[in-house]
Amino acid sequence: MTIMQHTAVGSDPQAIYNRIQQREIEQLAQIAIQQKMAPIHTLAALDLLQNEIQIFLGQNWLSLFIADNREVNYSLLFQSKNKAKTSKNESRSCKDTFFKDCILSAEPILFRASEILKADKSFPASFVHVIQEGNKAIVSKAFRVHDHYWAILSLGYKRLEHIDPQLEYRIKNFIPQLGISIGNILMHERSAHAALTNMPSSPAQPQGFLQNEGYGKKSEASEPQMIGESDLIQAIKSQLKMVALSEMNLLIQGESGTGKEVATQIIHHFSLRSARPLIKVNCAAIAPTFIESELFGHE
Repeated sequence: MTIMQHTAVGSDPQAIYNRIQQREIEQLAQIAIQQKMAPIHTLAALDLLQNEIQIFLGQNWLSLFIADNREVNYSLLFQSKNKAKTSKNESRSCKDTFFKDCILSAEPILFRASEILKADKSFPASFVHVIQEGNKAIVSKAFRVHDHYWAILSLGYKRLEHIDPQLEYRIKNFIPQLGISIGNILMHERSAHAALTNMPSSPAQPQGFLQNEGYGKKSEASEPQMIGESDLIQAIKSQLKMVALSEMNLLIQGESGTGKEVATQIIHHFSLRSARPLIKVNCAAIAPTFIESELFGHE
């Protein structure tokens, strides 16, 4: 009797170990770039991180476009330093082919040099210049910033025939943190603009886009009052107004009587939901066993 042993495909211990090791290396690379992206709140800080982003994504050129919240026009927010000539305030219609193709695709899109040069009017002017500098393809991926703005990440490559699984995986995992960082940049620019004009409620217009968005136009007379004029209190007020423009969930902690409810009222006053009611819930009055279903629903 002959006994035949079959080894299942992919069950080789060394191959399994190599795959696990490669997966861990990939996860560490993603964690590293996300940790470096997390504190970014200015375009200058983003620019300083270009080498690390290039190591992670392998691009020769990077640009970011952002649309106004009415999706009428989009313009260049940021691009890595290179010889590409373009107007940072160049505004393009959201109806153009490039923008529509990007927002309708769930996957990164590869635009080849021949395609860009053949239909140059359908692409941002910077694309043509980047191709003329030797890049062979541009990969673009659309995403949302705070659920209000469409943004597009575009990456130029001098040697890229197709989007391999690793590059696609890295772009998709890079996008969420990038969206948060861009949101932080926009909030910081609004806050800086408000501080310069001494109008805490006026909207900023960074780099010539998001014109006339109408956010934060509140009367100071109706603003909830936080008593105090010290530097610390002023810093807290500024921070509350900044986070009010975010769509993130906020947790306010503090001892009883420290002003948590006033802080909540200030955030609501300057938020995009200020025209809607502020619902207050006394969590201490809810039994611990029911708090999850009371606040988030019961399944």
